[in-house]
Amino acid sequence: MKTIFIEARRLATEMSITDFAGTTSWCERFMRRNGLCMHTKTTIVQKLPCEYERKIIEFHKYVIKWEEAVFWDRTIFWVSMMENLLRLLILVRNNPAFFQQITKIKIHS
Repeated sequence: MKTIFIEARRLATEMSITDFAGTTSWCERFMRRNGLCMHTKTTIVQKLPCEYERKIIEFHKYVIKWEEAVFWDRTIFWVSMMENLLRLLILVRNNPAFFQQITKIKIHS
């Protein structure tokens, strides 16, 4: 950045420009317009650990196992709910008086 300031001031003097300030913000805008940056882009990247593939596979297995456990927990819940509903329907079908008692219950909201 210093080099740009020095060269810009030298050129302003040569061209007889007296009102050139050469501020930091001017330098930043100049660099942005011309595609310049303070850091050099490299193609060298950080090397991955030697065990990264094994760790990724272990993580995938963990996620799949967790998803299966959650699926079966939900499935068991819904099966038990359906069993209870079926029992209720059988009870109502076999005992019409029970159904009449249920319908008389008032629910307060």
